[in-house]
Amino acid sequence: MQYLLMKPAFLLAVLATATTAPTWTQIIWHDIQAATSCTACEILDADFCTGLIASQVPSAYYVLRQLSIPSDTAQTFCASVLDLCPYPPIPPINLTFPPPPLYFPITTTTTTQDNNKTNNITLRIAHITDTHVDLQYTPGTSTHCRKPICCRQYHANDAPGRSKTPCSTWGSPHCDPPLKLLHNMLSTLQSQQPHLTLFTGDIVAHDIWNTSQESVLASFNATNSALHTLLNNHPIYASIGNHDTHPVNFFPGSPNIPKELVDVEWTYTALTTHWRTLQNNPTLRTTTSGAYATTHTLLPPTSPTQEQTTQPSTPKIKIKIISYNSNLYYRLNLLLYTTPMPDDPLAQFTWLIAELHTAEQEGHKVLLITHIPISSKDTLPAYANSLREILYRYKDTVVGVFCGHGHVDTFGVFYSSSHSSGGGSSSNGSAGSDGDSDSDSHENQGHRQGKITVENNNNNNEVTVEKGEREEVIGVGMMAPAMTPTSGYSAFRVYDVQFSCGGGGWKVLDFEEYIARFPQHSLQGDSDEDSKSTTTTTTTNRGKGEPVWVRYYSAMEAYGKYVYPNWAGTVPNGIGAGGGADIGPHFWAKLTDVMETDWNV
Repeated sequence: MQYLLMKPAFLLAVLATATTAPTWTQIIWHDIQAATSCTACEILDADFCTGLIASQVPSAYYVLRQLSIPSDTAQTFCASVLDLCPYPPIPPINLTFPPPPLYFPITTTTTTQDNNKTNNITLRIAHITDTHVDLQYTPGTSTHCRKPICCRQYHANDAPGRSKTPCSTWGSPHCDPPLKLLHNMLSTLQSQQPHLTLFTGDIVAHDIWNTSQESVLASFNATNSALHTLLNNHPIYASIGNHDTHPVNFFPGSPNIPKELVDVEWTYTALTTHWRTLQNNPTLRTTTSGAYATTHTLLPPTSPTQEQTTQPSTPKIKIKIISYNSNLYYRLNLLLYTTPMPDDPLAQFTWLIAELHTAEQEGHKVLLITHIPISSKDTLPAYANSLREILYRYKDTVVGVFCGHGHVDTFGVFYSSSHSSGGGSSSNGSAGSDGDSDSDSHENQGHRQGKITVENNNNNNEVTVEKGEREEVIGVGMMAPAMTPTSGYSAFRVYDVQFSCGGGGWKVLDFEEYIARFPQHSLQGDSDEDSKSTTTTTTTNRGKGEPVWVRYYSAMEAYGKYVYPNWAGTVPNGIGAGGGADIGPHFWAKLTDVMETDWNV
């Protein structure tokens, strides 16, 4: 967005004129106007500039006033926020890991006598993210404005009936969506019969110049009420997004940050209350950083269409879900730039290691959910390196990292760190939805090299890793596209995750992506002809003037032929093809190799 262009100049103005005078905001205001000039250049309206400055300046001033130059903190700030310097070398990782167990515990699910494939249990897991519902969305207002989001009546000329480019009932690419689109999406998601839903954050709209504690809490209430009402037959596990507080992006990484500057306890308290309701878990406890860990226990059907059984002989399956606060590692969280920067903000790395260790000891696999991807350029490199080191240690425990933030359909592959230098690497790819992602990888912080080969092992379609230049594949980040249409079609995902009762563990077999097709002359300018190009229609609301959510693609159907040599070309019942086929880390690593040499893929 255009308002991002003003940030480096604005922060330089704060730095240049920093003063301890009581009226420092007034003193630097004219310098800020001259430096940023977003009003003078008619990029955005004046109230946007003044509102953003008012919310961001106190924290910026607090940090910049005590910034030591030169220092690693100053260079990191210059690199990550101002984009004017290279990053300093990544410091050695200062984390303590318990040793891996000598053997893994035998759980009740692995003692089943019959190891036949009929005992495999498939869970349907929905994934939604970045809903950004705008409670002030007004159909008929203008789709064009001088604000980050439109479809509000900012001026008299924006009023319904006066605009030549009116916003539709359901949304616009220049606007965050109305609440009714969330209801519509959740109704369709319900028809997919998920056993559980992951929601990876960003509830609040992009009106970052005009938020308040009251407006944020109102957004929490509206969105979580919709989730609770429409998805009340299965639990929802959520994480916190960078927009889910006020001021936007600011989450103290140290208890030493003055509470009169920024206090987010109200955010954590409100979300904890909602999460307890969505999980039907009144005893859920969150940490001081807004994170939590819980165990999901389920007696699911063996296929999405069968009745759930409660026979005593049916094995209970458990999977641990850990939600951590990735905003503590976010480059635009200015409260991190203390001197020195915290090695482990609010001890969340230590907590995460302890929870993963407990899961490892108990033989539980883990779904990690968070908002900002580890491989995104928005995660500060030193913190991304620590997270990769944690993934490396618990690579046999973590099934996947599920996140959002980028608004588009992306994936990230994690490779083992170079333990002697503290470096590491990750690579990103895009699939499906159009748009530009902010999930660039930290390739300058490690070696992005390697070789993944596919071998036909007893016709099981297994991906194996050969020794080569690239280091060991240790995990994958699954970045789902957003519901807000500002970067592409509104979308959600549904994963098929299989548990083998015979001891094979968990595998992500496939995911299907669903996008919204709007009535003619609506959101994307789609006509009825546009909808014919997509394989499966999941709702029949076109006659009612409502969006039609269609199956956009399946990961295995679209990319399986590039990874598995015995690919049959179809996915029976939405489940991965072949005996051992899945879309785990090696699948995406191989696909990354293919994408590097074949742009058509």
